[in-house]
Amino acid sequence: MKKIVVVFIFLLVFINVPFVFAQEGITLSITPPLIKNNMNPGDIWKSTIKVANNNPEEHTIYVEAVDFRAKQEDGVVEFLSSEKTGTSSEGVSPFLSQWIVLEENEVVIPAFGSREIPYIIDVPENASPGGHYAAILAGTRPPADSVSGSVIKVSSLLASLVLLNVKGDVEERGVIREFVSDKVFYDKTDVGFKVRFENLGNVHLQPLGEIKIYAPFNKLKNTITINHNSEFGNVLPESIRKWEFNWKGDKNLLEMGRYRAELILGYGEEGRQADNRVIYFWVIYPKPVIFAVSAVIIFILLITVLIRLYIRRAIRNTTGLNTQIVGKKSEPAKKIFFKRSQSKPEKKDDVINLKK
Repeated sequence: MKKIVVVFIFLLVFINVPFVFAQEGITLSITPPLIKNNMNPGDIWKSTIKVANNNPEEHTIYVEAVDFRAKQEDGVVEFLSSEKTGTSSEGVSPFLSQWIVLEENEVVIPAFGSREIPYIIDVPENASPGGHYAAILAGTRPPADSVSGSVIKVSSLLASLVLLNVKGDVEERGVIREFVSDKVFYDKTDVGFKVRFENLGNVHLQPLGEIKIYAPFNKLKNTITINHNSEFGNVLPESIRKWEFNWKGDKNLLEMGRYRAELILGYGEEGRQADNRVIYFWVIYPKPVIFAVSAVIIFILLITVLIRLYIRRAIRNTTGLNTQIVGKKSEPAKKIFFKRSQSKPEKKDDVINLKK
């Protein structure tokens, strides 16, 4: 059975940093740190790696090829030891390290010099399609001395990682497992995002995408790019890769409220596919909000007090008027008599004269 050796290291397949180590005053570097290639079954490919000795004395460098696989979401992987005896049902080793032939396993590099180390990748005719992964390790100690029990002494090794895709029935399938912010409410525009992408296929994927951040009223505030213009950020098959990002924006009182973050990731070489997610978070500045709320409360209290004073005054005035009306003595009603006027009888003579 294949002996598994675990090593905890952030490999360059995941993080873009110069691969240099210094131990006991020795400084070495290796290029390229990452090798990606697509090959057909039966193909042979020749290339070299370059190891530089940045020290005032010459050093002997030992080289070997080992396999690796994903271990943790933050880029930690595990190397597999050089004891490779496993084979597939077709009698072919599925391990890429068995397909790598190093022309030299031991080289002497002069002071402040460098050496190119040739290697060949010979893909078997019946190699299984999909991703195969190995590392060409170089160090100042022989491979046997670099392994103690079940731990590789990474501090004494450099690695040039090989990501090989064997063409054939390749499945490119992935999904965004998680897209979240570290909080829901913020008192300033300092927001952390976490993205988790799972590779469900049989070949490594390099998701490319962006996070767009929108302020209230759909105003675009910023765009965070993911794996643009880079060969790094690969996700190995049947593994999950996690990225963390941080966004800091300008303070704008007119842009308080609910923000929207949109994530879109594209992946795959055979046929571009995409997945997307949307999340929301709030940006509230405490001091302006407290001041505004206090002002509103004071205004409401003032209006309430004024209304009460007005009501009391109106009640007082009404009560005083009623008191004045009740306090006056009621005078008896005056009787009014009307005298019937008695008209004097007309004189006969006058009546007679009129008739005349």
